[in-house]
Amino acid sequence: MVDLEVGQWGEHDAVVCGDEGGFISVLCLETGRELAHFPAHSGGVWSVAFVRRGEVPLLVSSGEDHRVRVWDPRDPGVAQEETVFPDSLGTIAVREAGVFAGFGTRVAFYTWSDLADKTD
Repeated sequence: MVDLEVGQWGEHDAVVCGDEGGFISVLCLETGRELAHFPAHSGGVWSVAFVRRGEVPLLVSSGEDHRVRVWDPRDPGVAQEETVFPDSLGTIAVREAGVFAGFGTRVAFYTWSDLADKTD
């Protein structure tokens, strides 16, 4: 396990963890049952974070593949949005306004519309 976060996955309170193999696992906090397990990055998952966009809880991950990806629990395993960075990513911080990503010795900020524009 590389990183973990507690938040809401669909209707469930959940813990989400990323691993060095590039997978994300989602476990229900109440029952311990696995809600989802999917390949998220080629290489390790460095960071995971929950955020709400309107009424929808989303998960954002960063990985060894220099990508930040956005996941919707209504369609697990399918990246909704993605941004590629020029350097190796470190951690991310997610807020309602967008995503902060640490890469190399820099920090970048992307609004949600910036991220959506990069997937078109």
